[in-house]
Amino acid sequence: MNLKELPLRAGIFGAEPWTESMRRRIEAESGLRAYDIYGLSEIIGPGVAMECQCQAGPHVFEDYFYPEIINLKTSNPARRGKRASWS
Repeated sequence: MNLKELPLRAGIFGAEPWTESMRRRIEAESGLRAYDIYGLSEIIGPGVAMECQCQAGPHVFEDYFYPEIINLKTSNPARRGKRASWS
């Protein structure tokens, strides 16, 4: 099947981590805009977070989830409006 012949414009791909080079390959070979989604089999339906049209990382579905961002260096919750330190 040639995906480029289908009337699809976007695809939601998740379940496993992927790189930007993988995204570019999926988009080039399928003709689709490739969006990432994050989910867990133990959690509701389509997932926990998904990218928007900017494709710059997922947004948490805040109507179902209230994320707590933890600073990995201190194990304390990150202050509101501040980025956590990831290294």
